[in-house]
Amino acid sequence: MAKKIKTTNGWIAYMLNEKEILKLKEVHCFGSVCDSCNNHLTKGYYVPILNHCMCEHCFMDWEKISRYCERDVKYEQQNIKWFESWLVYLGNENRYNTR
Repeated sequence: MAKKIKTTNGWIAYMLNEKEILKLKEVHCFGSVCDSCNNHLTKGYYVPILNHCMCEHCFMDWEKISRYCERDVKYEQQNIKWFESWLVYLGNENRYNTR
């Protein structure tokens, strides 16, 4: 089940396992490779502010350099709404209460 987390910098991210990544690939949400390094994903993180799915290594690197910017929250929230609607559609309902 996708797990919603808040990064150390205040952004929202979702931890995904390989099964969830493959389900999302089937509906063309994203592929099964990291959007940063192009390595195959066995687990990954969807980052709404970037609209990217990343491997753990790239996610950790991004988290070190990312900066929270309040003016970008509206864009992040749009992607969160889109992503969570796909999770519900694919039968991965969860209640998200991070923000």
